[in-house]
Amino acid sequence: SADDLENHLKYLSDLDASRASQGYGLVRFVIWAIPIMGFLGTVIGITEAIACLSPTQLDNISGVVAGLGTAFDTTATALALSMVLMFLQFVIERFEQALLARVDDAAWTALAGRFQTR
Repeated sequence: SADDLENHLKYLSDLDASRASQGYGLVRFVIWAIPIMGFLGTVIGITEAIACLSPTQLDNISGVVAGLGTAFDTTATALALSMVLMFLQFVIERFEQALLARVDDAAWTALAGRFQTR
């Protein structure tokens, strides 16, 4: 009925928004996991650097520097990639929200006034 139309369209709008949000579950997981992978690279790099340290070879620190380079490179790369992906996700979600708002407006415009009120 026309009396329930607005509530029903609101329900459908909320349902669409919920489905859209659920569709980004894997993307959110990947964006969440990328910094963790970078920190794992940091741990591996520092472990390699420490493994190259020995009291008898303190003059040769090239292995230590290489390990630390790996550590900081993986962290920086992961954080930069995470920021780019978060920004892209934000832009895409905003576009999708705007599209859903236009669909809601079009549905209301097309259906309002077509049903008899009680």
